[in-house]
Amino acid sequence: MLKYIQTNNSELNSIVEDEDEPREVSEQQTEQTIEKKDKFTVILRKYLKINPNNKDTSQQQDIMKSMSKSEKFSANNKKAKLITERIVEMIALDYQPISIVEDYGFKRVIAAAEDRYVLPSRKLLSQKLIPELYANKKKLLMTEIKMDLENIKSISFTFDLWSSQAQQSYISLTCHYLTNKFKLKNKTLGCSYFPGEHTGNAIYNKIKTMIAEWNIEIENSNSNISIFFVTDNARNISSALSHSGSNFEHISCTAHTLQLAIDDAVKESNMTDLLKRCKAIVTHYNHSNIASERLTETQKRLNLASHKLIQMVNTRWNSIYLMLQRMLEQKDAILIDLPKIKKGQLLFARDWNMIESYVILLKPVFEATKELSREDTPTLSMVLPIICTIEAKLNLFLTSMTQNPGTCFTENLLRSMCKRFDVYKENELLTKELENSNYSLWDILHQRSVSKESTTATSINEVTIEIENYLKLKNIDPIADPLKWWEENYQTFPHLLLVIFKFLGIPGTLVCSERLFSGSGLTVSSRRTRLSPFLAEYLVFLHNNL
Repeated sequence: MLKYIQTNNSELNSIVEDEDEPREVSEQQTEQTIEKKDKFTVILRKYLKINPNNKDTSQQQDIMKSMSKSEKFSANNKKAKLITERIVEMIALDYQPISIVEDYGFKRVIAAAEDRYVLPSRKLLSQKLIPELYANKKKLLMTEIKMDLENIKSISFTFDLWSSQAQQSYISLTCHYLTNKFKLKNKTLGCSYFPGEHTGNAIYNKIKTMIAEWNIEIENSNSNISIFFVTDNARNISSALSHSGSNFEHISCTAHTLQLAIDDAVKESNMTDLLKRCKAIVTHYNHSNIASERLTETQKRLNLASHKLIQMVNTRWNSIYLMLQRMLEQKDAILIDLPKIKKGQLLFARDWNMIESYVILLKPVFEATKELSREDTPTLSMVLPIICTIEAKLNLFLTSMTQNPGTCFTENLLRSMCKRFDVYKENELLTKELENSNYSLWDILHQRSVSKESTTATSINEVTIEIENYLKLKNIDPIADPLKWWEENYQTFPHLLLVIFKFLGIPGTLVCSERLFSGSGLTVSSRRTRLSPFLAEYLVFLHNNL
């Protein structure tokens, strides 16, 4: 047999030589060796077909088995298809660049795991495999939403605008609803390329088109499903949602409104100078290796947590609180090291007292934003109790600490919150005064849940009696799941159940869209700046729906 092989292909003599001694080889040499082995396999197959009566059948079977193990998978191979699908999903889920299939290290991993598998090219991934997976997943989601729409009372949408590193504009769209099985669903519908001017009319038409792709009409609809939009307070977005002939209601994002109230109080309380100096200090330590190393050494000597200082970013929720809270945590280390840097960046005793006051005042807002940003539980129903709780904390601060340096900020924050959240307080029953407490936001809510007084039902109307019976119940714990409670008690309140299905699925914030763009920033990253807008849309959708 060897004689036959040698006479038919003398080039294959080098294959044996290549494997005599293991040595480091380049990627090009590895591919050349694989090509030679493929030629060798072809010759062996030809020999075995010409000599079917070979007596050494066991040896022949071993050779055939060895040959099958070294053969590359075909494109239709079941295992190859699975590996390819997992690679496409990995690119979407882990924000990997498509060029990873050309990375030498990744090729080595695949070769070690399954050397018969042939990696897809970048072109195949971008032009065929990713679009196909996107189309399949979108079809499945459309089927799921279509079935759910037959049994829901309302659906809510959030959207926001964002620009990538490649200076391309996108608009996000998410939907939220409560099923008749008390299951809260949050779905990413798209992250669409949105070039041109973002006027109110342009935004409205874009959103209407995106939603129509899911067979939902937002204007002049005869559907029994109520439609809500939860967005920030930008003028162009508010203008877009004031469109005449619309069939929806607009709700402002609670977390965004809280941040606007804080911004109002900052401007009116002369906090700007203190925040400017704090930002300069954080910038110095985060940008100077020497200063950062000094601070780390000081933290170790003082047995403080080795935490970096946090920079305030105007566009990020709670960034003022996070910066000041971290500085207060590292106060001792900063005080020791601060004299070594510029004099203009010093903080004095009064400054530290103000920082401490601001941290106390802003902590309830931080806790509220975290709770309202949850996606696994209803949040709109928590807005009014949380706002009233924050106001109770601020009022308590004013009455107990009249000479505190944070008094001016507290008064301005209260004034701004009352103005911006006035629309929520039209119902006197819901704005019942909360008890004072020195504890956290959740302690106040818990105190309210166990101390509520019952009232006597006076109405003979069936619906009114049901409402009053419901209101006589003790409130559930603020961290308890209201959906679970309703699932266990819905038969007792059949009329209220209709209200629950309509309103309990509405989110209190647009955090879903905010998180979507955090992921989008990783999708269109420095290694992906040449990613086409449509491919970016596919990958963002897949990342959130796989």
